[in-house]
Amino acid sequence: MLVLDSAATRRLKCVKTAHRRAFTLVELLVVIAIIGVLVGLLLPAVQAAREAARRMQCSNNLKQLALAVHNYHDIHRQFPPGGPGTGVHPNNDGYRISAWVRILPFIEQQPLYDQVNLTGPARHVPNELLPDGDRVRHKQVAAMICPSDDHPPFSPFAGDDRWAKGNYSMSAGSQRSNGSCGSPFNVFMEPLGAGNATWGNTTNSRQISGIVSYYGADIRIADVKGGTSNTFLAGEQVGGCTEVGQRTSWWHPNSSSAFGSTVAPLNTWDTCDFAKPHQRRHPEACAVPNNWNFTYGFRSKHPGGAHFALVDGSVRFVGETIEHATVFQALGSRREAPMGEF
Repeated sequence: MLVLDSAATRRLKCVKTAHRRAFTLVELLVVIAIIGVLVGLLLPAVQAAREAARRMQCSNNLKQLALAVHNYHDIHRQFPPGGPGTGVHPNNDGYRISAWVRILPFIEQQPLYDQVNLTGPARHVPNELLPDGDRVRHKQVAAMICPSDDHPPFSPFAGDDRWAKGNYSMSAGSQRSNGSCGSPFNVFMEPLGAGNATWGNTTNSRQISGIVSYYGADIRIADVKGGTSNTFLAGEQVGGCTEVGQRTSWWHPNSSSAFGSTVAPLNTWDTCDFAKPHQRRHPEACAVPNNWNFTYGFRSKHPGGAHFALVDGSVRFVGETIEHATVFQALGSRREAPMGEF
């Protein structure tokens, strides 16, 4: 019989113990697979939580902008005009600033507003050179940006030609649009008795469906006949769906980030540079960045719809499946209340 001494016995136990503590390749692969499954389960939940936080921030931005518009209205007895308004400058040579510029003092941006020379050459307000070397249009304000939009906050991204991007558009309502590929959505526009002005190019409020116009019609809360809780004040917009530069900026009145129309269905993506083939539902000729029928529609990167601020100051998330021909147009119009749900 083989007899092991105590030292050999101890060595044998150590060898057995060492073998018991090791992982086999199969066990390691099983553990990696389990970790992969857990990550796969948790990642969508993390992404959903992040998007929920971004949606909350976006909603809060619109809420603050809506309150600022109300504060402006309290002082000036009208909504901030989207252009020069009915002041001393001719309509075609008016101040090149949007309604958002006029509410800067009410979103804690008084110092920036004070730097803008509104009495200078009318067409060049956004191009004014500020003491710090930036132009007016280079200045970005956090409240104008939706965190869910991953496009750069400037367009172009760098250089002297850049414009500060905006993600919120004041509502021109069910307003006539125009552009290449004909005008496929104008059939939905509000049939105003005085005529529905293209792009809101008028100071005549009777020709404007919603709250603002490109030329700056004077519109007041008293003009909202359909009810302040049934009328859009502003809605979401995203970068990359129109021409670069002023067409993406909240500084310029002739921008999809300055005013939007409900005639285009919510979340129409044809002209967006990130659109996938299944998101382009119209002929290829329509999918050009200067097709204003499409670019002046409302859209957002939030799944399923977009946030809108109503004239009463509340913010609602409107689903992209909303009935377009009547309900969406009625929400754009300040003259009628929607008959359906939204």
